[in-house]
Amino acid sequence: MATNKQIENILGSQTISNDLLGLILGKRLGGGCAREVFECKLDKSLVIKVEVEAGSFQNIKEWDFWEHNQWDKDVKKWLAPCVAISDCGSVLLQKKVIKARDKEFPKKLPTFLSDIKKDNFGLLKGKFVCCDYGFINSKPSKVMRKAEPWY
Repeated sequence: MATNKQIENILGSQTISNDLLGLILGKRLGGGCAREVFECKLDKSLVIKVEVEAGSFQNIKEWDFWEHNQWDKDVKKWLAPCVAISDCGSVLLQKKVIKARDKEFPKKLPTFLSDIKKDNFGLLKGKFVCCDYGFINSKPSKVMRKAEPWY
């Protein structure tokens, strides 16, 4: 993987950086208070999350949560997998989910999934998962609570 300095030396021009982004960023799928989410043109099974609000560190929080919990099957089953993150954390690759319909929401969710806005969930290979867990600030727990998603 190229270092930030190597990339700077090669892509010194804003034009080249924009051209590169145009090559990989597909259709805008959504966004929130700190990130924009795009389909990955090079691999339609992935999304690219670009952090646009400095200091929010949602990509890094999401990556860290995935990295620390991907081996715990009781936690992992609730999460869309993270695939890669840029050195500074401003760009994150994650498996793409399909929007879940109301009837596909489970009756209960683990308490560590605190931001239960409907857009934060979807289906991955037919399984219900959270695709936006950049705000998690608790340790994973097996404690479940009634799922009352909001729009």
